[in-house]
Amino acid sequence: MTSPLVPVEPDTVLHAERSPVGEAALRVLVVDDDEVDRLAVRRGLKRAGSTASIDEAGGSAEALSRLASASYDCVFLDFNIPGTSGLMLLREMRTSGYDTPVVMLTGQGDERVAVELMKAGAADYMPKASATPERLASSLRYAVDLHRSAAEARRAQEQVAAGAQRARFLAEASGVLASSLDLRTTLDGVARLAVPLLGDYCLMYLVDEDGGPVAVSSAHADPALTSLTRTIEQRYRPGMAHRTSLVAEAVRTGTTRLLESVSAEHLASISSSAEEAEAYRILNPAAALAVPLLARTVLGAAMFCRTTGRPPFSADEVTLAEDLARRAAMAIDNAMLFEQAERARARTERLQAVTARLASVLPEASVAQIFVSEVREALGADTAWISLLNEDGRLIAKADAGFDAEAIARFADLPVDAPMPTREILRDGLPHWYESRDALLAAYPALAASMEGMSQEAVALLPLRVDAQVRGVITIGFRTPRVFADEDRAFAIALAQQCAQALERARLYEAERRSRTAAEEANKAKSEFLARMSHDLRTPLNAIGGYAQLIEDGIYGATSQGQRQSLERIRRAQQHLLVLINDILSFAKLEAGQVNFTLKPVDVGALVAELRPLVEPQASAKGLRLEIQEDASVVCAMADRARLGQIIVNLLTNAVKFTAPAGTVAVTWAETPRGVMIQVRDTGAGIPSERLAAIFDPFMQVGTNIEATREGVGLGLAISRELARLMHGDLEVESTVGVGSTFTIRLPTAP
Repeated sequence: MTSPLVPVEPDTVLHAERSPVGEAALRVLVVDDDEVDRLAVRRGLKRAGSTASIDEAGGSAEALSRLASASYDCVFLDFNIPGTSGLMLLREMRTSGYDTPVVMLTGQGDERVAVELMKAGAADYMPKASATPERLASSLRYAVDLHRSAAEARRAQEQVAAGAQRARFLAEASGVLASSLDLRTTLDGVARLAVPLLGDYCLMYLVDEDGGPVAVSSAHADPALTSLTRTIEQRYRPGMAHRTSLVAEAVRTGTTRLLESVSAEHLASISSSAEEAEAYRILNPAAALAVPLLARTVLGAAMFCRTTGRPPFSADEVTLAEDLARRAAMAIDNAMLFEQAERARARTERLQAVTARLASVLPEASVAQIFVSEVREALGADTAWISLLNEDGRLIAKADAGFDAEAIARFADLPVDAPMPTREILRDGLPHWYESRDALLAAYPALAASMEGMSQEAVALLPLRVDAQVRGVITIGFRTPRVFADEDRAFAIALAQQCAQALERARLYEAERRSRTAAEEANKAKSEFLARMSHDLRTPLNAIGGYAQLIEDGIYGATSQGQRQSLERIRRAQQHLLVLINDILSFAKLEAGQVNFTLKPVDVGALVAELRPLVEPQASAKGLRLEIQEDASVVCAMADRARLGQIIVNLLTNAVKFTAPAGTVAVTWAETPRGVMIQVRDTGAGIPSERLAAIFDPFMQVGTNIEATREGVGLGLAISRELARLMHGDLEVESTVGVGSTFTIRLPTAP
């Protein structure tokens, strides 16, 4: 040995390709004179996740002996074998007729022999130094797949060589079958291909929903007799007479059925009418071959019939018929899948179209009318109507299509316990399907009088469900009996769900619109009341202030010291009330959208300097330190100067009001990536965290004790935040009880 195999750690985990589910485990022979390397190959494949069964041979003779006694899927062969070589052993294997795929294991530097190995028939080779578990597993799968592919190719070539006529026929059949995805075209093409090579005439059958074969296409070598095969095609239905026919047996068992001699008794037994019996007599079938159409399941059968004078079906002809049937089944299955896909696509597009039409919130009646029109067209129905439960528990018709006024009037207003299917639907919330009038009347005899003069036969009734509640029923009618296939039912239910959701949206929208209108009217009335009240109160308050000032100035005579003190108290109370009323009036104007803004660049530092004298006396009176940022840089916000000043004064006034003596109130500002930031900080009592979200609500006091008596009505912060937001900014707060609060005004930076 010249190069050891790559060692495999015990905890190595690889994801190697495993054998397909259901496939027998591979059997592998490892030929190497070194036991350690044989063990390394075994462990490497195991670590890679391979489930292969592994045998070992230490030399050439033992390897040939094992190959003679067992069948292997792959041989891992060491290139350097004492007394011979892997290349010589490979050639001897091929000379002896063993075509097992071989993966040659070479030492380092032996890559030069790769060409010879491949010429001799090796599937792959690898240096032992790079023989990792993953590489071993990959080479095993590659060699096996390559061998199997080659074997399949050889078998295909042998089959082609065995019969040129058969190959040409099947090639022509494949071309015809691949030329169209239309089901009828495919069936007709198969029938025409079969004559006259396989039979004098051919009939194609498909399995119906009940599992019985139904003739759907036919062809005859003699065009003059085509009408007779059409007769059988039209008459052949899975009735009593046909349950024992050759075709029924082929469909039931999924196996080819051959009748080498067709007797008159047999023809009589499968004839369901005199016309069909006469057609069989003239067609004169002498032998019949029924081949199932097998794809994912039994789709139907192909019947090939020969008349008197032609030889019986040979084994090769039966095989050819089965080949044709297999190809036909695949083509038919593809055509069916295509039809289903087309129907599904059309229905998906229809659902999308219905959803798009119903997506916009519409009045309930409009939604109902749109839906009955859409569902009628989508399902090919003749009539459709929607009834919804009202508050009195009655079913009221909201929209209909395809009915005359007199007919729909019978069902326009129904109690929920009326003897109709709607009662059951409201109770169990499930769709009901009636494929004929007889089935409907058998279940609900009381409907006979109501349906008098109506042309409906099949009926589908679907609940309009919102969550677990049934809000109404949609009834879909057809003028002919109808079998409701699973896909038809699923589509109808999906449409009903779309309708129910749209109706619920319309109902919620209407309820929300009414609630919003009522709220807007109530809010408008409140705002008007506050504005009127504030205006009416300011007039007498101004009069009180004016007369108090006149008395204090001595207009009505000299006043004493006590009188002047009382007049000062009256004047302060009048001013306080006036501030409260102005706040209420401002709040009312904000809610009514009557506040006008002029947004311009505002120098924040200059504005704060102008406002300082308004709050400094109050701060000094309480012994507070008022700190104003001293910064030469200019920071400009895009704002209404008067409104921004109102916000800052309000915040400073609150800070002074709620900060204990010897505390500090500070104002700072800066330009940030988010815009201009103005902060008012205080060392007051702070605000509890659970109340921070509520302090901007109207009439909420800022103080830590909500029951405490404070000046103001709690509108200042609500007005300030609304003003900030109307200037495209915001007002935020951070606070810690016992430490203080910081209010932050954020505004856009001026360009």
